[in-house]
Amino acid sequence: EETQGRFQPLTNYLSKKLGKKFEAVYLNTYDIEDAFRDKKIDLIHANSIIYIILKKNYQAKLVLGEKRGPDGKNTIGTIIVKNESSIKKIADLKDKKFIFGPVFAPAGFLSVYDLMKRNGIDPETDLAFYAIPQGSFKHEKVLYAVYYQVFDAGAAPLQDLREAIADKKFAPDDFRVIAKSEMLSYCTLAARKEIDDVLIKQIKDIMLGIKKEDTVEVGDERLFILKRAWLDRKSVV
Repeated sequence: EETQGRFQPLTNYLSKKLGKKFEAVYLNTYDIEDAFRDKKIDLIHANSIIYIILKKNYQAKLVLGEKRGPDGKNTIGTIIVKNESSIKKIADLKDKKFIFGPVFAPAGFLSVYDLMKRNGIDPETDLAFYAIPQGSFKHEKVLYAVYYQVFDAGAAPLQDLREAIADKKFAPDDFRVIAKSEMLSYCTLAARKEIDDVLIKQIKDIMLGIKKEDTVEVGDERLFILKRAWLDRKSVV
């Protein structure tokens, strides 16, 4: 429902501007590669790891990169603990309970897993155990799991942590970041290799041309396109 709320306005806007029917398909991240391979979807909006997989295996074409928040087109993975925790550094995670985000998440799993290994902690052997939340809102579940001390530490994208604090779900001093990953590319829009380059350019130009005040009808409502997609004029490249 969250994803539909974000991207149905943009889908309707593309249909209106191009005179072609765009249909939004909402998939579990695990299912995107199969759907792309089987040509059930033509365009994908997903994280940069999914794009890399589709580029490598199916020659997907990059259309746009997404900017969001202070880090722009990049994202950063963090290891967080409750503020009063005795854990100060990555080495202190030994024999502790840890919670990751989704397995395909660059900043919620992959980069943090790598960060731990580079700093002498093998999640497979050095942690007491680790877990990955089920269902939706996995990044948010990580924050709550650490906040309520069900787990000693967790992996959280820095932007998700910032937004949760901005939304007053948590106080600024509820968590402490003990380590950060390198910068990673954020989400991308990509197309199957068979999609005509002229159409790709049209889509790109339309998206780059969306203004903050532009709206579109969704059902019986008129909604701001960029606000709904969590973007603004400066957030699309």
